[in-house]
Amino acid sequence: MIRTLKPRRNPFYALLFITGVLFVLTCCTYGVMTLRDISGAKQSAPAAADNPGGERLLDFFRHNGLYLLSGELVVLAIGTFGAIWLDSIREPRRQAAPIAPKTE
Repeated sequence: MIRTLKPRRNPFYALLFITGVLFVLTCCTYGVMTLRDISGAKQSAPAAADNPGGERLLDFFRHNGLYLLSGELVVLAIGTFGAIWLDSIREPRRQAAPIAPKTE
């Protein structure tokens, strides 16, 4: 009986997917905050009172957005190199394994 190696999933791909989605959301939020600051479109006091969560989120990104984006880029870079490294280790093992004949 010939044993075949089943290709396993690379855990770095899940990390890259989750971090990529967070990075896109962070970029969009940071962009909205920047456009609001550039245009000078500030909400009136009653309108800001109706939506205090949105203002707090934009204040958070105003103070920490650049650090958050930089951190996400670092995680994306580490995840990319980790995925490439793990694939380069696993691929020669998979190719060296004998191929089992298909039985019908």
